[in-house]
Amino acid sequence: PVYSLSSVGTGDLGSYYVSINNPAGSTVSSNVSLSLFQTPVIVSQPQSFNLNVSGFGNLNVGVMGDAPFTYEWNKNGEVIQAVTGDVYQITNAQISDSGNYFVTVSNMAGSVQSDIAVITVSEPTPPPPPPPIPTGDNL
Repeated sequence: PVYSLSSVGTGDLGSYYVSINNPAGSTVSSNVSLSLFQTPVIVSQPQSFNLNVSGFGNLNVGVMGDAPFTYEWNKNGEVIQAVTGDVYQITNAQISDSGNYFVTVSNMAGSVQSDIAVITVSEPTPPPPPPPIPTGDNL
């Protein structure tokens, strides 16, 4: 009544059915399909960067595996709502955008979490004052 595979490989992929026979007759089940799915693998981690207030930057993640993928971006351990792609974009950066960011990528086979990327947003450093202009007394 049970068919099990202890180690599944690509040669095992395909459709399966069972035929049941007894003295009263026989019947055949519906087909079931055996497929292999690869859990996501992060091949390009989000990178840390610094921004000035009002600047912009992107966090990107590169993933391999079986699509479709879902992306859940986090800042300081809290889920960032409404960001569901492989890029998290910061526009018009504010000090409050500073933090530790990571993304969890999932598909039907499992999930993987990226490394933490640190974003630091700071006020731009004002340029130094120009040197004094010599006056007639200093000539």
